Amino acid sequence: MKRVPMKKPSVSHGISALLISAWLTAPAGARAPVWQPYYPEQEITQIRTLPASAFPVVAEQYQANLQPLIEKVAQEYGVNRQLMNAIIKVESNYQRDAVSPKGALGLMQVMPATGSRFGFTDLLDPETNLRAGAHYLRYLTAKYGNNTALILAAYNAGEGAVARFNNRVPPYPETTEYVARIMRDLQAVATEQLAPALRQEVPSQPTEPTSHTTVYVVTDVLSKVFDVMLSSGTTNK
Repeated sequence: MKRVPMKKPSVSHGISALLISAWLTAPAGARAPVWQPYYPEQEITQIRTLPASAFPVVAEQYQANLQPLIEKVAQEYGVNRQLMNAIIKVESNYQRDAVSPKGALGLMQVMPATGSRFGFTDLLDPETNLRAGAHYLRYLTAKYGNNTALILAAYNAGEGAVARFNNRVPPYPETTEYVARIMRDLQAVATEQLAPALRQEVPSQPTEPTSHTTVYVVTDVLSKVFDVMLSSGTTNK
């Protein structure tokens, strides 16, 4: 099969990845996710989970009722609550009894082998399932150095698949769409939470900005953005 040329990432995509990484993770030293799909000579496919659309639509109230438990588990394991929510939405659409054709179970579609690996067995119990998923996310975060794209790819396709493609997002159609969809969802939430930091008061009498004024305004805005991002990452809010 002919190798498909890889498109260069856009500037906006790079900025989005940086914002998501800083927003999801704790301070200093966290690396931005690297979106580097690799295209092999032959097509490889892998299906682990059903798309969320395969599950019944969930009442908003049911989703809301799970939030206190999700927040509790996220704080306990030190992972971002919004990341957990984004994964649950795509994996099971908040169906606690969801079972995929490959045997992934529950809200976060945890494979039995993964659950057993971390000491969890009753994966159709919502709290147990959330704890298993959060434990695995914490492990993947430590392994991939806060690289959100690789964390998601490994969660979906497995650590072995990521390793086979030299620590890049595997080219499986399901996995690339899975990573892209969750990154888009996280970007939307992050943008909404960061918006207040970017709002500027418009002066009643417009003045001609100088180069120094421009530098000060940009610096102030960036400072506010990173303050909010780091706060969001450390508090899981």
